[in-house]
Amino acid sequence: MIKQLNLNPEVINKSLKVNALDKKLKQALVSTVLVVALVSVAALGINLFIIAKIKVLEISANKYDDVIQENKKLTAETNKMNSFISQIDSIKSTKTNVSKILKEVSGCIPNGGSIDSYNIDDGKSIKLSYSTKEYDDITKFMKNVEDTDFFESINISSISSDSNGFKASVEIEVSSKNGEE
Repeated sequence: MIKQLNLNPEVINKSLKVNALDKKLKQALVSTVLVVALVSVAALGINLFIIAKIKVLEISANKYDDVIQENKKLTAETNKMNSFISQIDSIKSTKTNVSKILKEVSGCIPNGGSIDSYNIDDGKSIKLSYSTKEYDDITKFMKNVEDTDFFESINISSISSDSNGFKASVEIEVSSKNGEE
């Protein structure tokens, strides 16, 4: 069998147009695929760059967090040390005040009297138990305390007697100008 050729110019032109259109569509498809591939490669490259930057930033953030944690520890230690120093200063101040108070109280005790026990409250007052053989020594002690500028007031909460003499429970308030030295 022999194939017959259709040599009609319209059919030939139509066939050429279809071939040209197919070629253009193939080129458009290839171009689109290439553009999509290039954009994908570029996006992948940018994504990898961003991931690398994020890792660097995470490392920096972790180092910064470590520094912050170390700073918190050091701040806590510094606060402890400052508190300890304040306590030492307070003890030194109280010790100085206590010795001044005891020295002043001792100077007020008449011969024959003695302090059995005492309790100093923040350097502002002293509670003590005073004993003597003579009742008059209690009034002399009160008068001596009242005559000093170091003390503000004296209150006797109780006086008792036994075979050894008399005992008085006394509270003495330290003058504000002397209690803060």
